[in-house]
Amino acid sequence: MRKLLLVVLTICAASCSLQSTSVSTEVEQKVASAAQKGDLRLIAFSGRRTVVPGYENEDIVSLKKTCGLVFERNSGDVVKSDKDIDDRNKLYDFAVAYNTKIYKLCKAKNDLELRHKNER
Repeated sequence: MRKLLLVVLTICAASCSLQSTSVSTEVEQKVASAAQKGDLRLIAFSGRRTVVPGYENEDIVSLKKTCGLVFERNSGDVVKSDKDIDDRNKLYDFAVAYNTKIYKLCKAKNDLELRHKNER
């Protein structure tokens, strides 16, 4: 089961990387590393409300239940300078690209586990 799951995640990761050539190498490396470790949590920003970049209109409780969340440090609502705004925008863009790929892997893993459970 574990080997099959790894194969499915690897295939999905490969197809994700073929779909978007504009995504940075850093995102690809972080996604591959997270998948290898089995850490398929989505990046979330804290503040007055929790924001999951790329999934702002989705139910946070459902995302947390499906994949889990990891909160980005220094992602609160307070920005003090133009540099902070620029850094936040870059971090947000990274998180959107990362979350999009990780969510696909997480969903594939959950679907596979559900199928396996139903076969028993």
